[in-house]
Amino acid sequence: MEKKWYRLDNAAKIFPVTKNSMWSNNFRVSITLNEEIDPDRLQKALEMTLPRFPNFSLAMKKGLFWYYLEHREGCPQVSEDSANPLRRFRTNKNRFLFRVRYYERRIAVEMFHVIADGNSSMLFLKTLAANYLKLGGVEIPNAHGVLDINEKPSDDEMEDSYQKYASFRVNKPRKERKAYHPKGVELKYNEIKIITGQINLRKLSEKTKEYKVTITEFLCALLIKCFLDRQEREGARKKKPVKICIPVNLRAFYPSKTFRNFVLYANPGVDPAYGNYTFEEIVTQVHHFMGLNINEKNMNAMMSTNISSERNPFLKILPLFIKNFGMLMAYRMYGESLTTCTFSNIGKMNLPDEMMPYVERFDFILNRQRNNAHAVSAVGFKDKLNITFTSKLIDSDVERDFFTSLVKMGIPVKIESNKNYEGE
Repeated sequence: MEKKWYRLDNAAKIFPVTKNSMWSNNFRVSITLNEEIDPDRLQKALEMTLPRFPNFSLAMKKGLFWYYLEHREGCPQVSEDSANPLRRFRTNKNRFLFRVRYYERRIAVEMFHVIADGNSSMLFLKTLAANYLKLGGVEIPNAHGVLDINEKPSDDEMEDSYQKYASFRVNKPRKERKAYHPKGVELKYNEIKIITGQINLRKLSEKTKEYKVTITEFLCALLIKCFLDRQEREGARKKKPVKICIPVNLRAFYPSKTFRNFVLYANPGVDPAYGNYTFEEIVTQVHHFMGLNINEKNMNAMMSTNISSERNPFLKILPLFIKNFGMLMAYRMYGESLTTCTFSNIGKMNLPDEMMPYVERFDFILNRQRNNAHAVSAVGFKDKLNITFTSKLIDSDVERDFFTSLVKMGIPVKIESNKNYEGE
């Protein structure tokens, strides 16, 4: 029987190209329960859950013209978690592109970005955790992101929604100025520094209402302020713009049911060449930028631009090794060089009422980036928001400035980290 295969979606095409022997574009979602995790029960829950998510039962293959994804049988083994997570994914030998880990009361899922985005990864995690609890005797309905594992996956859940919804009305120019990137002493290539600040959602919401902006806009503005201050301390003669890459969930604009990637990006920021900015000015600039740029028409123009390149008849017939070289050059021009860091807020998690008493928290962690020094992510649950910095730098100046600023605004912060470094 011929194995089912899928083309990489438009967003995923860059990820195998930028992967190297030290790094891959992966991320992690986790849920902490109120009981110690039983590895055998977790393995059984994974075996129950996996058939409902065909985008997780895939291995990546190398074709003559493109990488592609091919269905594979079996189920990976759960493993104990590590203090240094998010190791690169090896994509040879028909390997799965995700892993499930556990530690004490925590269940974590790490995945290579080619198979899913943050939205669908949370559906997988919620369903996995619900099945784990069901095996322990808890009755949980299929609602709020907990899927029915007896339901047959639909073709819509595996579609490339970029191809479906791009209208090609107009293309959007890619040209932007290169952004500021912090300098510093780096960790070893296989190490990652993770710092999480847990903050009170009510206090944060009250503060954002004072500025009449969203939580994402407020936190983005604060990140910009912290990076501007660091650039000032570095004493560069010619200052560069500070821009934050914000992933945008396109399901807000289109009725897509895909479990695969369906996000684009907006890059709000300020240019210190125009002068010094107060925090209030940065908040205002970010708010208006988001309002002008995050809308269906603008996102569709960006989507259409990306897909137009992919559909170019000349590019289609180029061998993969030539495409890889060209895409890597394009990534260096239009990828991380245009932004200072990524900030992804996947919002507040909801669960069925029957499941709520058994769950303490969610976490969402982006991998350290290939070139940029920092990545920031956030997820809310109940009355808390967990904001996580990952970094390849030994120093934690930006993280310290960010969380200290929140405390000075009257928003308490509880700090956690996977490592302690000399001088911190």
